[in-house]
Amino acid sequence: MTCPANVNHGLWCEGNSAGQLNRNTLYGPKYFNWDLGIAKAFKINEQAVVQFQANFFNVFNHPNFMLPTGDTNNPNFGKSTAAFAPRVGQLALRFDF
Repeated sequence: MTCPANVNHGLWCEGNSAGQLNRNTLYGPKYFNWDLGIAKAFKINEQAVVQFQANFFNVFNHPNFMLPTGDTNNPNFGKSTAAFAPRVGQLALRFDF
């Protein structure tokens, strides 16, 4: 018996029938993420300030994989076939007056 598609996207359902996965029987890979942000403000006069910002997400560029496929009928069962975004950086210049 397979899980109905309308119950938990058909990935698992309660019970121990053949072909079914119970909740929490699969665990995903560890997620490791460090973000870094730096900013420097430059005062132009009493009221005006220019601020430079640099932000980096997943600064160590560690591969973070998505949850493994939980469908027992899929040939990729138990494999993580996708990953989260790699290192991303953004620069910004802000003018406050």
